[in-house]
Amino acid sequence: MARTVLWLAFLSVIVLAPPPLGAQEQERACDVPRHEGFTSIILPNDTRVLYFSRPTIRCPGGTWITADSAVVYESTRYNQLFGNVVFVEEDSRLTADRAQYFEREGRLVAWGDPILTDQAEGSVIRGDHMVFVRAGEWQPDDLLTVTGERPHATLYPTRRPEPHPPPAPPPDSIQEGIPPPVPDSLVRPTSRETEVTRAEDTSAMVASQEPAERVPYEVYAQRIILEGSRYFRAAGSVVITRDSLDAAAEVMVFDQEMGVLSLLEAARVKTPGTDLAADSIRLDLMEDEIREVHARSNAVLESEDVRMLAPILRLYFTEGELELLVG
Repeated sequence: MARTVLWLAFLSVIVLAPPPLGAQEQERACDVPRHEGFTSIILPNDTRVLYFSRPTIRCPGGTWITADSAVVYESTRYNQLFGNVVFVEEDSRLTADRAQYFEREGRLVAWGDPILTDQAEGSVIRGDHMVFVRAGEWQPDDLLTVTGERPHATLYPTRRPEPHPPPAPPPDSIQEGIPPPVPDSLVRPTSRETEVTRAEDTSAMVASQEPAERVPYEVYAQRIILEGSRYFRAAGSVVITRDSLDAAAEVMVFDQEMGVLSLLEAARVKTPGTDLAADSIRLDLMEDEIREVHARSNAVLESEDVRMLAPILRLYFTEGELELLVG
């Protein structure tokens, strides 16, 4: 998710109606192809202030911004956006009632029901307050922090296909005792058989290509943090629900690249028939399904038939069903 809309190379809006710029400034300049009014004033300290009514701002990299109004302080590169603010960059879209951007610091603040949507994956994050800091010399990745009364994320993990072993080489026909192939003339099907076979093959191919319905993780916490496009973090009374899964912890870390979801501090995972608790629990996801669960330190597993206590517990699942338990 984290291709977040907030990588706003946009807000060099200070160059929207500027005096002559240096070459580097011109390369990253934005323009305003549409607006319903424009005013420029000079303050007593010689600071230039630009006012726009209903601007549409176009920036390098394909970023678009709209708002009911915008105010730009040229010398400090401080920008204010008011009313129906929309930022769009690639597949990401952020909406809010108000936003501020400090271009020199690479910091954006949005509030008033801010909503961030990944339009490619479908993930949505909501909160009362969002702060974005662009990657720089001391911060390798873009950082987005969402706070408020109860931030909420509807998270669709990126699918990670399960690796398949390479196909085995065909056996030697002489060593394996395989008879030579039968001539085609003896096994060629009739025209009707050929049509039926092709129809069945085509139906099977289409069925295999139809995507299965994706079920999101609903995450509630006191704070949500995105680090680049890889790490999704949540902290403070974290609650996670998905289909028949209920989980809770004080801290959640989801490595979207590796497909590993970690629950830390008072971790708990409930599925139909099982209740697992431990100091930390790790869920390994493959093809959008839970395949392994590792519980460490003070692990307790309860079900209808068993209650197990162990320093470490490992659970292995197949198609959502517990297949193996190792303690």
